[in-house]
Amino acid sequence: MSQRRINWDKIKTEYVTGDLSQEKLAKKHKVNVRDLADHCRKEKWVEQRKNYRVKVAEKTEEKIANRKANQLAGLLDASFALSNTIKEAVADPDQFNRYIVTKGEKGGEFWTEEEIFNKKDTKAIRDLVQSMKTLESLIRSLHNIPTEAEAQRLRIEREKFELEKEKWEKEKAEKSSAHEVRVVFDTEDLEGWTE
Repeated sequence: MSQRRINWDKIKTEYVTGDLSQEKLAKKHKVNVRDLADHCRKEKWVEQRKNYRVKVAEKTEEKIANRKANQLAGLLDASFALSNTIKEAVADPDQFNRYIVTKGEKGGEFWTEEEIFNKKDTKAIRDLVQSMKTLESLIRSLHNIPTEAEAQRLRIEREKFELEKEKWEKEKAEKSSAHEVRVVFDTEDLEGWTE
């Protein structure tokens, strides 16, 4: 009867990179638990598993950080482009007097032309204001800058927390002093008292 050859490198790799316990791994590969535990101890599989998990976590964090950095960079690029577009629009003296007019002939042919009128285009002004609000919101979000209302809410929450903390500490001090018992003797004759 030939003896089965056990691939300890394969079992070690599965243990180090996986989640199975030594007992489950031994059962899976049909090896003696004590033999597997001996290999594990001698070759420091547990330490290697911990190191492997730390490396995986670090690489995962790095990939997530890179993705977030790229996403933020893209948002910053978009905010700069939007900011430049707004600047160009505001710098153009005819920007809010320019209208696109559709013209046509009786024969059914239509075309559009750009014309400048003395009347301001209020829709264009509203659109620009909305774009500026969007840009402000984007910049606040990217730089984690709260609005005045958010800052006020945070101050109030912080004050509430501090008050609750003081109240809790005061109650704690009162409870601990309420359970304190002091015995004062007005005589020096303490004979008969023992601890």
